[in-house]
Amino acid sequence: MTTAASASCLYEGRVHHQRHDRVGHGFGYGFFAFCLDLDDIAALTQSGGVLAPKWWKPIRYRRADYLGDAKVDLRDAVRDEAQRLCGERPRGAIRMWTNLRTFGYVFNPVTFYYCYREDGRLHGVLAQITNTPWGERHCYWTPCDAGSETATASMEKRFHVSPFQPMGQRYEWRFESPGEQLTVHMQNRQDGAVVFEASLSMQRAPLDGPNLRRLLLRHPWTTAKVIFAIHWNALKLWWKGATFYTHPDKQKAAA
Repeated sequence: MTTAASASCLYEGRVHHQRHDRVGHGFGYGFFAFCLDLDDIAALTQSGGVLAPKWWKPIRYRRADYLGDAKVDLRDAVRDEAQRLCGERPRGAIRMWTNLRTFGYVFNPVTFYYCYREDGRLHGVLAQITNTPWGERHCYWTPCDAGSETATASMEKRFHVSPFQPMGQRYEWRFESPGEQLTVHMQNRQDGAVVFEASLSMQRAPLDGPNLRRLLLRHPWTTAKVIFAIHWNALKLWWKGATFYTHPDKQKAAA
C-alpha cells in the first residue's frame, strides 16, 4: 500500500485523449508533473530546498496558482472544498499532482488533490478543472471505498470544459493511489455510449535537483505544451467539422 507519508516526487509519462464519436480524433504527448505532499511545501520552497524561489530557477511554486484564496493555507482550502462536496473532512495528508510555474508560465487543465485518511489510506480525490479559453474553475470529488486504494465515480457533467463537448454527459473516473506508477482513466458517456476518454500513465522519479534538471531538459516547455496542445487540437476539431457548443452562460444570456 502507498501511504500519504511517501515523499513528494516527480512523475514522467504520457497523456492520451481519444474521441469515439463521428470525428474520431485522438492525440497524446509526453510530459512531466509534480506530486507534492502539501506538508512538504514549506521545506521544499525554503532556502536550500529544491523549489527555493531563486531568480535563476525556471520552476516556481506559487500558492495563488491553486485552489481557493491565496491567503488561506492550501491544505485548509482543499479540506474545506472536499468537505463541502462529500460531507466529510479529510484528516490525513494531501498530495497534489500538478504542473508548477515554468519560465513564468503555468496552465493546469486539471489539478488532482489525493486526500488521505489518518491511517494513510486513500480517502478520495479532489479534481479541480480549469476550462479553456474562459479560465473558470470547478471541483469534483471522487470517493474511495474504505479499505481500497482505488477511487471511482460516476457523475453528471456539471461544468463546461471544451467547446467541442456538450453538457449532457456523464463522467466515469478512476484513480489509483500514486505509487511507483500513477494512472488515471476518465470517460465521458452520452446516451450510455462512451464518446470520449482520457488516460494518464506516469512513472515516479525522486524530487531532487538532478532529476528536475533531467526532466526539464527533456520537456523544457511542458507547461506551454499543454496550452498549445489544447488550442492546436481545437483547431483540428474545427477543421474536421466537430460540433461547436456555446458556453451555457452565453446561451442563458441570449435567451
